[in-house]
Amino acid sequence: MNEIEGIRWQLGHYRSGLHMQMDRLYNALEELQRTTLMLMDPDTPAAEDIDQWLEDQGFTVDEDGFFQSLPQLRAFRQGRAPEDAISISWGQHLRSNKTARRHLYFHRNIGPHLKHIHDRLGNDLGWIYYQDAVNVSLQYPYIDQRTAIPSDFDWRTYHTFVSVNPANNPERHIRWTPPTIDYAGEGLILSVSIPVWRHDNFVGLWSIDLPLRFLYRDFLSSKGLPEQMQFIVNQEGLLVLDDKLKATVDQPHGKVVQHSIAELGGQWREVDITQLTAQGDGQLEITDDAGREWVFCYSHITDVKWTLFCGLQKQAMEEAAAQRLRLAFQQIASGNYSHRIESSPTNALPALVDEFNKMSRRLGKAEEHRKKIENRLFQAQKMEAVGRLASSWPSPAASPSPPRCWT
Repeated sequence: MNEIEGIRWQLGHYRSGLHMQMDRLYNALEELQRTTLMLMDPDTPAAEDIDQWLEDQGFTVDEDGFFQSLPQLRAFRQGRAPEDAISISWGQHLRSNKTARRHLYFHRNIGPHLKHIHDRLGNDLGWIYYQDAVNVSLQYPYIDQRTAIPSDFDWRTYHTFVSVNPANNPERHIRWTPPTIDYAGEGLILSVSIPVWRHDNFVGLWSIDLPLRFLYRDFLSSKGLPEQMQFIVNQEGLLVLDDKLKATVDQPHGKVVQHSIAELGGQWREVDITQLTAQGDGQLEITDDAGREWVFCYSHITDVKWTLFCGLQKQAMEEAAAQRLRLAFQQIASGNYSHRIESSPTNALPALVDEFNKMSRRLGKAEEHRKKIENRLFQAQKMEAVGRLASSWPSPAASPSPPRCWT
């Protein structure tokens, strides 16, 4: 396997792993969607049951304006909250909203189920949360609301809600959103959401927040060669992941600051990501600011709208090819004429590779011919030895005639 095919294999391997992660997330979201629809059928809890639940849980308006369970909030702040506790974003202006009361009552015991899904997906996962169409929300793991949003926060403006609401997602598909700031503590995150429809009514949505590391994991560190360069770019040509140009958070203005692929310099300034995406996966030759020539392979991840790049300098490829030639000649010197260097249009030093393989084939045929001649000579010598041995063996003595009887 040559270097180009090696980085192609690496991109394919990472892409497969990424799709596997996405499938697990989609399965979880579809499971949550079904759970909500099951909990909401039938849609007729008694008002007194809801009132009793709110009273039992100690719901009241806290000092920050949230309508929530104060005993559970105190337990969380003291480190005593149950592991499966869920938090609720419920502004006091909606405390009497009948739909909010009913829908949150339906989900009152969902904490253990959310914990199970969170544990199943892994420690790198961020938050799982349900947003109702009437502007209330619940989350797992538990979040102290005052650290995340104001009590009058409008969930209908939140990026996940916007991505799957009926106006923007009439197909009712799962949607991803670009990197955003998570004010609950995880920094830069990606979010994936699924809408919940009941009897052709948009009820709300389930979302999962993912720290960026959840998806790219070991992409930067899993390099086949130290000289390898790899990064991830989104559909706008902004770097999602790079060794040197890292995205930052502008906390005061609530913005994510990402670097453009053009900032890598050299011919990267001329690369059109939109055009590259339209062409499908492929290979790209780039000269950097220092005049060094690179060969990059790239692969697209359609769902998250990422393009993965992985490349090597041509000089490094030539040095690696020369090393393969040296090892190949050592094989010839040791008598192994069957050794071949894999031929490919992307091989560095292609003429030398081709000549070596031709020479190896010729030597192999010559060795095969020599062995045949040697075998024939051996067989002839063996037959000659057998003949000599047979001619020198004494004839058996004549048997004496029986005595004659004279009468």
